[in-house]
Amino acid sequence: MAQRYLEEYIAAQSRTRTESRVVGARWVPPMTGRFKINIDAALFAEISSVGFGVVVRNHEGQVIAEASKKQDCLFTPCQVEALAIRFAVEFAEDLGLRDVDLEGDNLEVMTALASGIVPHTAIGLLIEDALVEARSCFVSCQFMHVGRKGNEVAHGLAKYAKFVDDVFVWMEETPSCVRDQVEFDLTHFLS
Repeated sequence: MAQRYLEEYIAAQSRTRTESRVVGARWVPPMTGRFKINIDAALFAEISSVGFGVVVRNHEGQVIAEASKKQDCLFTPCQVEALAIRFAVEFAEDLGLRDVDLEGDNLEVMTALASGIVPHTAIGLLIEDALVEARSCFVSCQFMHVGRKGNEVAHGLAKYAKFVDDVFVWMEETPSCVRDQVEFDLTHFLS
């Protein structure tokens, strides 16, 4: 485990501050003292709504909190992902978190957030809003892109939002819809 932290430290020193970090195919915990927040969104066109999924875990892979939120609206996939980031930032702020790594599987949104280079489009306004909120809420905040396989818990929570009236939050427990994936992530990062 110490070797992994050393490798992450060396890699972090060689990256510029604005570079997007792409993480591999499985979930990896944050450094000690930080919290990783995985975020995803789902579109439910048949009911004209979207779902957001958020999971917060510590450096040991323990789930601190999870949330599913349904919102009545339809946007493009990138717009929905940006809205999900904003929801995750607000959720983390409510939890009192200060040092966070926000990780999502939408490359366009996560790259814009990590670089701070925001497109001058409708999606850009949503990204800028999430970025401003994150900068005002946290002492330290990193945005990272992760492949879908590293974001399965948040994806499951986003899909579960279809069955939620507004927002459903779990504190230090895991809903059955993602329990197996949480265990899988925990087992595989320890091996």
